[in-house]
Amino acid sequence: IMSKRKCLIFDLDGTLIDSITDIAICMNEVLESLNLKTYEISEYKYFVGYGVDVLVKNVLQDQISKSKQDEVVKRFENLQNSFILENIAKALINKGVILDNEEEYEKAIEVYDEVVRKFQNRKESAILDSVANALYNKSITLKTIGRNDEAINICDEVVSKFGNLEEPNILDSVVKSLVNKGVILGNIQENVKAIKVYDEVLKRFRNSKEIYQKAIRVWYY
Repeated sequence: IMSKRKCLIFDLDGTLIDSITDIAICMNEVLESLNLKTYEISEYKYFVGYGVDVLVKNVLQDQISKSKQDEVVKRFENLQNSFILENIAKALINKGVILDNEEEYEKAIEVYDEVVRKFQNRKESAILDSVANALYNKSITLKTIGRNDEAINICDEVVSKFGNLEEPNILDSVVKSLVNKGVILGNIQENVKAIKVYDEVLKRFRNSKEIYQKAIRVWYY
């Protein structure tokens, strides 16, 4: 009987996944940005289940104007979409890492390229962090399979695109890319160039203790 069925319908939200926490985090961020009352995560189970408009009405309890309600809806949907995209990017990164671990290097590279292609024009720092991380992982994969020139170019791309940003997680990928470039240059006996790269790490990140320590750990790893 099952073989004759062409479509299977199932309930996702609240059945296969529990999205209360994500909804609560996004909504509380919106409410806080508008100086409105926020709620405990556990309270949101009484607010959800009938769409965004009802969620907003339940949260606001009709205490503000319709225009303000519309603003909350707009901000929540934008934030939730960003939250979803952030998790998609992270899932793709994890997929690439698994493929790397299984020595499916070309497939891993394709996944990292997909992350860059889909998300490189986003503005959210959390999503750009995944883009930088995807590029760094790609450089590691390329180094592993001996495509050193390509790996170096990817390291340079990370520094070029993200080196002037201030978010620590993104700069983490920058410093790791620089160190990876230095390691590659050392491996191919380009020692003078490798030393210049390491000097650049010291120059860029000496005043940032946390990032500098990460550079040292990556260096010795």
